[in-house]
Amino acid sequence: MSEGPELPAWAKPPPRPEGRPIWVVVLALAMLVLGGLFLISGFNQLADPGYQRAVDPNASVQDAQDRRAMNEALARAFREHPTEVRVNALSKVAAGLVLLLAVAAVFASDIRARKAALLAGGIGVAYQIGDLLFYFAVYRKGVIAGAPALMNLAARQNPGRVPTAGAVISAFDVMMVGVGVLGILFSVVLLTFFGGRRGRTFFGAGADIVRRQPHHGG
Repeated sequence: MSEGPELPAWAKPPPRPEGRPIWVVVLALAMLVLGGLFLISGFNQLADPGYQRAVDPNASVQDAQDRRAMNEALARAFREHPTEVRVNALSKVAAGLVLLLAVAAVFASDIRARKAALLAGGIGVAYQIGDLLFYFAVYRKGVIAGAPALMNLAARQNPGRVPTAGAVISAFDVMMVGVGVLGILFSVVLLTFFGGRRGRTFFGAGADIVRRQPHHGG
């Protein structure tokens, strides 16, 4: 019994991706790890907006004192900016959820995985920029207030070299900006691979374009 006429080639939906090339698996696993870290960090920040951190019980008396002083300086900066802290935490949760949804779409071979990954890349860039703004507006104030404690900790780790307050603050600035830049670069990689020829071809968009092109008889 006939099931009806077959749809013309241009009307068929894009094929579901079957196998996954290495670049898809690697980026998906990276998104999985990063998304999980964002979720954990965001929920922890929502649950503990005052930045209450425990001190290692095995630390020396001097180290414990300096770590408590540093934690208190950061906690004071967080308490003075509750709105910014909450917004930053929610942005972490949102970025983490989008990344994990993109991973789920990739491993489910959903043809919308490419769009989900592109969304994750775009949100990732926005998140990293926002997180850097949060650092300079809030977190850095705690670093500046806790600079003397950081100087003591650094001096004990490197005997004979006593860093200045400006040096430890600059080191924090470089570290945080470096993390942000790496995060932006990862988002750019997502946008490049999933948005480029490889992504269009693997997730069916390229094949769909080919099917829509008119064929001329020879």
